Amino acid sequence: MPYDAAVFHRALTTATLACLLLYPQAARAVTAHAPPCTKQRVSHCVIREHAVAMTAQYYQNASRVGGTALAGYPLLRAGYGIAQNLEMFYDAPAELAISARGAHYEATRSGLGAQSAVAQDGDVALLMTAESRPPLSPLANLYVLPLFEAHVTAAWSNPAGSGLAAEFGTLNYIATNRDRRRSSIFDMFSATEPVGEGTWISGELGMQSNATWASAGQTRGIASLKRSLGQNTLFNVDLGTALNASGNSKPHYLGAGFTFLH
Repeated sequence: MPYDAAVFHRALTTATLACLLLYPQAARAVTAHAPPCTKQRVSHCVIREHAVAMTAQYYQNASRVGGTALAGYPLLRAGYGIAQNLEMFYDAPAELAISARGAHYEATRSGLGAQSAVAQDGDVALLMTAESRPPLSPLANLYVLPLFEAHVTAAWSNPAGSGLAAEFGTLNYIATNRDRRRSSIFDMFSATEPVGEGTWISGELGMQSNATWASAGQTRGIASLKRSLGQNTLFNVDLGTALNASGNSKPHYLGAGFTFLH
């Protein structure tokens, strides 16, 4: 049966919305304290008041279509818990080494955002996140200049380290190949499972509509291996790929990084 990206996108969007809207445990109760924020799920929780979380990432990207490649570093994010269930975070400027349109370097702008746990019940949390000038995704089309992003996440985890998350949101951006401002929707479903003491594997499947001007949506998958390094530090290796070509781009990437939570 041939791969139909449009049909798959609609099915994945419907499934993600169902996870978000039909999760009664997360929607019915707002408590005073969010579930503990642990290293293996630091991206799907709000750090406690006055706590600090930092991540640093590097990735190398290449595209089977369009002949483009880029490297992004150091992709540094610093988060701080400013109140109960409210975290502010800052994405520092990063450098992109780009081979397209002649090899050159570009510096990204810094981003500022906030994340709040608006509802939780036990190990289930409903999060809302918004950011101005979010960083460029390793699988993004090179003609996308992100301006603003907002999304909602429903996340579940247990003390053993297993977890599930569903996310739905919108990205506002400038399509630099047409110099026009546009918006797209995206969704994601991810799962995390421990495979040993201090080691986890995770998988993510998602899509983004209208990856750039007059292009089809893009479906993507990411696999990660995470390893605890001491009490507060986590090391991760990621492998991601686009499952279909969009906007003359079908990238894949290899990335690695560290997370510090205190």
